[in-house]
Amino acid sequence: MRVLHIINSLRTGGAEKLLVDSLPLYKDSNTHVDLLILDATETPFLKKLKITFCGKIYFSKIKNIYSPLQILQIQKYLKAYDIVHGHLFPVVYWLSIAKLLSNSRTKIVFTEHSTNNKRLRNKIFRQVDKVFYKPYHKITAITPQVKEVLVRKLNIPEKKIEVIYNGIDTKRYEDATPYDKSAFFNRNNIILIQVSRFQIQKDQKTLIRAMSLLSEQYKLLLVGDGEFRVECEELVSELGLYNRILFLGERMDVPELLKTSDIVVQSSHWEGFGLSIIEGMAAGLPAVASDVEGLRELVKNYGFLFEAGSAESLAEKINLLSDKYIYREMAEKCLQRAKEFHILEMIKRNVKLYNRLLNNNKNEN
Repeated sequence: MRVLHIINSLRTGGAEKLLVDSLPLYKDSNTHVDLLILDATETPFLKKLKITFCGKIYFSKIKNIYSPLQILQIQKYLKAYDIVHGHLFPVVYWLSIAKLLSNSRTKIVFTEHSTNNKRLRNKIFRQVDKVFYKPYHKITAITPQVKEVLVRKLNIPEKKIEVIYNGIDTKRYEDATPYDKSAFFNRNNIILIQVSRFQIQKDQKTLIRAMSLLSEQYKLLLVGDGEFRVECEELVSELGLYNRILFLGERMDVPELLKTSDIVVQSSHWEGFGLSIIEGMAAGLPAVASDVEGLRELVKNYGFLFEAGSAESLAEKINLLSDKYIYREMAEKCLQRAKEFHILEMIKRNVKLYNRLLNNNKNEN
């Protein structure tokens, strides 16, 4: 079975990281997997994949990922694969059109990674999305909540959507070697960490404000990059927290950074699947996350949930972890919870889906 995954780029992001971590592991499933990237920009994720992945990596010759000419780029590969699996916007549009314009019998699959985006919030774009989702043979949703949104807002039949949770290599995080805390702060400090892109969705500002409500003992590592970073840096300066918060940028040593920290935080306004919070839990950290879809289902009854956008609520939950008994109990519960989301289970379910689609194709013939 030959499968081609398509994604916009391998810049920092949960969906991008998921592909980088999972594609090399398909070799053990008797599935030949290749990758088409619309944006050929060299990134840390791309460099890593070139080392770990034995499949082919193709690059679109069209530089603008939003150009309709990407359709022609995708069409070139359709007939060479049994399954083509798309990720993110605008791939969802371009792959759909490429399939409609081709004569190939290739089955196409799309993974919806979020419960919220600009298109879902716009009545016109919701109608447009309904059209573009129709050619897909299957849509995978990374949580039941994502599936519910697709059914409710886009009227996609439930039988067309399959829930396949994202996964991580839990042992990679559990067994990571921590750095010496003195590389960042004092050894007796309590280090909080959030790993996410700097965009409005992730709401690092609430976490930064919460830091001003916590004692000097608490420090913060912010890992990631993005257009929202400058505003966050300005807020840190405004609040006089520059000696308590470090901006580390994009990093490829996230497991080690998590293992060095004491508490993992995710302050998002919304999520599809909180991959970063699960990574922190797998590293043995107690988790504190905003009470929103995509995080609630992962953290409830294992870690602490706080009112989204409330620095006061976040600081209150973090302070509760100063109790050593609560801290140890929660860290253990979070670790066990993370083990339920191993990446090999995700790959196994994807391969089963691909095989079902191909078997249905044979039966139709």
